[in-house]
Amino acid sequence: MRNIIITVYLLSFAIACKDNNYPQSFPIVFTSDVSNISSEGAQFAGSIESLGSNQIIIGYGFVWSEFEMPSISSAKVTLSHVAQGAFSKTITYDLMNGGTYYVRAFIQTPSKVIYGNQVSFVSKGSLPPTISGFTPGAAEGGSLITIQGKNFSPALDGNLAKIGSLICPVVSATDTLLKITLPVSEFFGDSKISITVAGVTVVSENLFTTLGPVINTVSKLSGRVGDLITLGGENFDVRFTLLNVIYNSTYSYGISGPTYVMSPTQAEYYVPDFQAGTGKFGLFATFNTTYGVNFLYPSSEFTIINSWSKIGNGTDLGGTTGISSVNINETIYFVGGSSTNAFNTLTNTWSKRADFPGGYRYSGTAFIYNGNLYYGFGEGHYAPQGDANGIYYNDLWMYDPSRDTWTFVMNSPMSSRAWLNSFTINSQIYFGFGLAQVQNTRVSYSDLWQFDPSALTWTQLTTPLTNNSGNMAASFAVGNKGYFVGLENYGTSWPYTADVWQFDPTAKTWTQMPDFPDRVYGDPGLASSDKGYVFSGDSGGQTKHIYEFDPVKLRWITKQSFPGYQISGEFATYVGGAIYYGTGLIYPSPLTPDFWKLDLN
Repeated sequence: MRNIIITVYLLSFAIACKDNNYPQSFPIVFTSDVSNISSEGAQFAGSIESLGSNQIIIGYGFVWSEFEMPSISSAKVTLSHVAQGAFSKTITYDLMNGGTYYVRAFIQTPSKVIYGNQVSFVSKGSLPPTISGFTPGAAEGGSLITIQGKNFSPALDGNLAKIGSLICPVVSATDTLLKITLPVSEFFGDSKISITVAGVTVVSENLFTTLGPVINTVSKLSGRVGDLITLGGENFDVRFTLLNVIYNSTYSYGISGPTYVMSPTQAEYYVPDFQAGTGKFGLFATFNTTYGVNFLYPSSEFTIINSWSKIGNGTDLGGTTGISSVNINETIYFVGGSSTNAFNTLTNTWSKRADFPGGYRYSGTAFIYNGNLYYGFGEGHYAPQGDANGIYYNDLWMYDPSRDTWTFVMNSPMSSRAWLNSFTINSQIYFGFGLAQVQNTRVSYSDLWQFDPSALTWTQLTTPLTNNSGNMAASFAVGNKGYFVGLENYGTSWPYTADVWQFDPTAKTWTQMPDFPDRVYGDPGLASSDKGYVFSGDSGGQTKHIYEFDPVKLRWITKQSFPGYQISGEFATYVGGAIYYGTGLIYPSPLTPDFWKLDLN
């Protein structure tokens, strides 16, 4: 009776369309009751009463679902011939025992889908799914896997596909073919594929291999912290963010450098900041989860070479802080207080030089021009080694090492200050930033000046900052660019970061670089011919970290941390592939300043 009522309705609709001069009539399809219901499936039936005025039929068949009014986005079957009259199909898959299903016959034209009336039935089950094969047999996360078999669900959400414990999205489905995506995860190795349809699960006989990184070669098996290591292998992925040297299964997490994946077969990393010694070489892969996977380079050990060596106990500098230093012909000259000292890096010997005749001071700045040492600015102190006396300087003096003499040069148009930044590019000296105490108020400066030592002229330049909140930033010059690190520090607790600005003196432009991965507070900045270096302490102030900046790759690279006790106000100078580093001292203190060498080669 129900089918007769629907038939009358559809015929009335067709007549109404004709009476209203519609350009065409639509196909008419009916759904018959489901029959032959068994544990192996059920028979769906229907009939095409009219093809309508549009004779182009691109598909017809049945759709079904556990929800009413199923559509072609539900499970469906499309028959292979088009003929007016009765049609049927025995469905042997995607029917759960005891489930109530709704079925509709359909016809699909190029422009629309016409559905028949809905019927329902209670299923007694269907044949279980089977897996006959899959391709490829091994793949990385994100790859498409094709699974062949029988009795899959034609509806995407009718199949639960897993590789091991990983649920894999189904992107295409028929009753004999599934295409799934292997998700990106922390899992690698062999596992079986399982498909669940209508509550029944089948597992593949063969194993599928989820590919992970394989390290086949390394460019070298020993090096210093921060050395670049090139890896050759397979299946490298941008998700692998840490490489570590492993000692007795203990990972050197800390501040180890990231892995840079250049291609699926090549990656590079920098030896992490870890104590010297020999241990297994491994890749620790981290993901957007809390998990990680470790992959050892088979049967190989990696040796971290100690980069630090102590040059005697103490220095000839006394218990001072805020000393300035420069390298002239492999001799380091130190100026602080009213003293000038020299350290010959070839003979490791100290010598006393002519006293500085300007006011007793620390935290000044020094540079080299025409083989002479220039020194100036700084904060005045009560001699010897007393507290600050509130005097700030803006003068410049010249020291001639060959004559061991000091000569006053001039006063700068800059405001008097200490802790300012300076570097040299193409015989031009750039001074800027810094701080002073003005009427018991700390003042930070945001200006930058260019000094021509041959003409003794000063030119003020523009800067991107209106307020130098970092106060005691580090600076260095590499090539024809200057770099300022820590004009602004971010955050109030560890982990700190600080901004990095590149200054191009030719174009007079400023470009922000990747953030410095630590804080800067009066720590030294210096440079070799092609790299910059910045020292920085951690939140407790008891560990001194050293970072190298690569201006070509725009990377901050961790070098081996300073192994001795450090206090603020240290000094550092680059000489011939090594950094000579001295710890400062806040007076009074029983500690003696240390002098160390950090080998970079």
